[in-house]
Formats: sequence, C-alpha cells, structure tokens
Amino acid sequence: MANFNDLLQHDELKAYIKEQGFQYPTPVQLKGIPLLSDKKSISLLGKTGTGKTLAYALPIVQNVKNDEQSGVETKAGHPKAVIVLPTKELTSQVFQVFKDISHFSKLRVRKLLGGEKGQKSKDLGSQSFEILITGPGRLAAMLEKKELSLTDTKYLILDEADTLLDMGFFKEIKKLWSFCEWEGTTVGLISATMPNDFDKFKDEVFEKVDFEMLEVGGHGIKQDIETFNIDLSFKEKEKMTKLFLEKQPSGSGMIFCNRKETSEELHKFLKEQFPSKRFYILHGEMEAKERTSSFNKFKEKGGIMVCTDIAARGIDIPALGWVLNYDLPFEAVFYIHRSGRVGRGGRKGSVYNFVTSKDFNLIGRINTSIKEQSLIKLTTINTKLQRDMAKKKEQKKLPSEPVKKVRKKRPQVGGNKSPRYKKGK
Repeated sequence: MANFNDLLQHDELKAYIKEQGFQYPTPVQLKGIPLLSDKKSISLLGKTGTGKTLAYALPIVQNVKNDEQSGVETKAGHPKAVIVLPTKELTSQVFQVFKDISHFSKLRVRKLLGGEKGQKSKDLGSQSFEILITGPGRLAAMLEKKELSLTDTKYLILDEADTLLDMGFFKEIKKLWSFCEWEGTTVGLISATMPNDFDKFKDEVFEKVDFEMLEVGGHGIKQDIETFNIDLSFKEKEKMTKLFLEKQPSGSGMIFCNRKETSEELHKFLKEQFPSKRFYILHGEMEAKERTSSFNKFKEKGGIMVCTDIAARGIDIPALGWVLNYDLPFEAVFYIHRSGRVGRGGRKGSVYNFVTSKDFNLIGRINTSIKEQSLIKLTTINTKLQRDMAKKKEQKKLPSEPVKKVRKKRPQVGGNKSPRYKKGK
C-alpha cells in the first residue's frame, strides 16, 4: 500500500503528516496528489469525508515551495494559488488547514471574506503571500478594481464547485478565470456531487482546459450512518424536538431547517426549554462576525447547532454524532450533504428525519437523488406513513369479493342517534 512518503518530496510536508497522525493516503489523495503535482487540471468527484482538501492542499504547497527554491519571487498582491469556496465557514475551515501546513512549509497564507472592512481587504494588495483562501464575490470585485492580480496564479481551485454553481456564482467564476493566465494555470474542480449542467459549466467557463476526470467513491457511508424516520404532523415538530433531545441523541448535533425564520424560532424555543445545554444558530442572513463566532464556538465547545443549508456543505465537525432534519430540504441533493456531516472518516453517526404527510413528494425526489448518487450510499427514506399508503394502494389492486350495496337508514327528525351504516362483506 502506498504511503505519503511515496507522494510527497518535502520533509516539511512529511512532518506535517506525521504530526496529524495520518497513516495512509485516502483513495482521493492517492489519485489526486500525483496529478496536481504534475500540474494537471482535475475534476474530482468524491464523497464527503474522504480527504479532498488535503488532496489539493499538499501538492499545491509542494509545488509552490519548489518554485520558491528555484528562485521564483512572489510579488505583492499576486498569489501563486487561489482556493475559492462558497461560504465563510468553509473558507475559514480550509484556511485553517493551509495555516497548519504553513507552520511546517513556511508559506504565507491569507484569507479574504465578504463582509470584512474594506481597508483590511485592500491591505492585501500591498502584501506578499503565496496562497489566498477566499469566496468568489469579494475576490472578483477586488480584481476589477486592480487591488489584486491573478496573473501569477499557478493554481485555481474551486472547492464545492457544484455549490458555487448552485448559489449563482457563475458570472463571478467566469470573471475570475478571465483574470488568470490560463495556459499557466492548473485548475481543480472539487465536488461531492455532479449536477446535470456541470459539464456545460466546465465547457463554457474552462473551454480550453483539459481536465483529468476522477471519480473516487471508496466505501459508502451507509456503513457509518444509521437513518431513523419519525412520522408526525407539522404542528408536532417543536414538541417532538423537545422529546427527541430529552430521550434520544448524545453528543453534538445539527438541526436543519429550511427557512431562517424557522431556525430562529426553534433556536429560541430550545434555549428556553434547555437552559443548561449549548445551542448555536447559523443562517445566511446573519452578520459575518456573528456567523464566524457561532461556528467557531460550536466547533470548539460542541453542543447543538440549529441551522439552514448554509451549513450543509463541507463543514467538518469531528465530534458530530447526529443530524436532525427538522424540515426535509426543498432541494433533494441537500439531503445528501446534510447527512454527510456525520459518518465522516469512519466515525459512526445517525440521521433523523421528521416526516409529515406533506413531505411525500419531497421524499420521492430525495430517494431518487440518493439512488442516482453512486458515491454516497444512503438508506432511502421509507416511512410508516408511506408503507401504510403503499399497502392500501396494493390492496386496492387485489381482486376481492363484490361489496353488497346497503341502503342507508334515514335518521329520524329530532332523534339523537347517529345514522348507522352496515358494512358489506
């Protein structure tokens, strides 16, 4: 079996691997590291929790160090590698990975987030650094103002590329690429799912890039995740959540809601019901500082995060034991990503679903998405309500004895007895 010594040249990176306690590269890393080390563009499709971040971080750091040792200079405001992510939480998480590596490699890593004070962002243009971790919107704006430049950028990585596309960043990504010297820039499209229009996106934005296609499944997360479906009425959700937290889960967990208003109401309700527990909230309309603070506290101290789908992608909380879908997601693919927050790295996890009679159409789309997603083998949702309905439907198809027609007895005017109906056999 290959090990990291076979994939990496620099002793500094090997020291980082040793400190982290990694034994062997994952299948994603085993295939991705050599290709990026050879400066080949890749489109990597790999399920959650398989080590995709290190699959691109390690070869990028290695090659940037090679350039540095060859005497290639880094000009102010001209990063050598740019990593683009869809959310502030993911940006902060990947930034921390590169910072940990930089303690050994001695490279300079910077983070650029939307919502930061303008002067702090502008200062990046006067600083020399090798690696920039950022979101697409703020970077595109700074490039247009010529506050940063990508003319020396050798690596452009779009992590959670499908989400960047889903969130409407197509124009920004196209703009970013127009600022790169495409013949000298290696591109990495990293994703856990493959939307139907993903190939069209690649052809339109990265027309001249020759991608190496990697689809790495490894072991399905079905082995690490148990799924539990809880049938209830819509009005019972709050009470059932209270009972759920009293009786069932242990350890840290995430409760997903579809709307920010629902998440705020539920967060307030749970804090009142369980004053001794730690609850956090995360949704897209929070201020950047609030979101960062809430996420960091949850990651450091544990507890329960009430959130929307902004927390469904890429976030890795090692101690996370369970996920509760308070609302089943409107977009079926987000069920896969929510579930992927647990069962990562071989750890055990549980997914609980609140299912009402209004969710049946959603369940159909979710189950279709699960079946079509070859990399994440989740158990499909099959609730008692669904089984009962399917059973009744099947019974209607079966031949049966003719039912005798029985004339209804008219109730007597002024009488206090209910009409009686005889049931035919």
